[in-house]
Amino acid sequence: MRISKEPAERKQEIIDTAMRLFYEKGYEKTSISDIAKEMNVAQGLFYRYFPSKEVLFDTAVEQYAQLQADQMTAFLKTSHQKKAANVDETVSADETMPVGEAMPVDEAMSAGGMTLIDIVEQMPTFIEAEQENSYMKKVFHGPGSKEIHMRLSLSICSKMKPVVQRLLDESNQRGETHIQDTEAAASFCVYGQLGLLMDQAIPREERVERVKTFLIEVLKNL
Repeated sequence: MRISKEPAERKQEIIDTAMRLFYEKGYEKTSISDIAKEMNVAQGLFYRYFPSKEVLFDTAVEQYAQLQADQMTAFLKTSHQKKAANVDETVSADETMPVGEAMPVDEAMSAGGMTLIDIVEQMPTFIEAEQENSYMKKVFHGPGSKEIHMRLSLSICSKMKPVVQRLLDESNQRGETHIQDTEAAASFCVYGQLGLLMDQAIPREERVERVKTFLIEVLKNL
């Protein structure tokens, strides 16, 4: 008898099962029937959540990209939580922001008192953020997956660009920088890393160091 599960849990189970089979058998050789059989469910359950195998794969790419973006910005949230805790100690109960009130998401993703140089030094690059050892990572970074890796990297960039633009806007407001087009600058900072970070001929640590060194040099002159 099939166990009843919440929709979100069942959808994630389908993704996880599919990614494991993609890794073990290959994407092309894995059918929807294979995925359903592995889960011991009818194929109709698969189609309830995904109209095709391609849509499932697209969903997995976006999910993994969001995970990497979240890991890259996690230290910003930690910094803001510490700042909020310090504010809570000094804000009285009758002021506008009650003690302990949740901070808005946009604010939680801001610099939290750090300079842009601090952020570049602390924020993980794309390749540093990919530490977990899931089937998603194995599929997206396996042999012959160069196109998938590029697609994944571009998706991460699209998620990171607004975060970086917000940080640049904050820097302008503090008078730390004077950037006229923060959107273009954010695109350059985010997408401009890909060529170097994806160059497998250069050792991983060297790629990371060169990207961060270059960004710091650029920011010092803005």
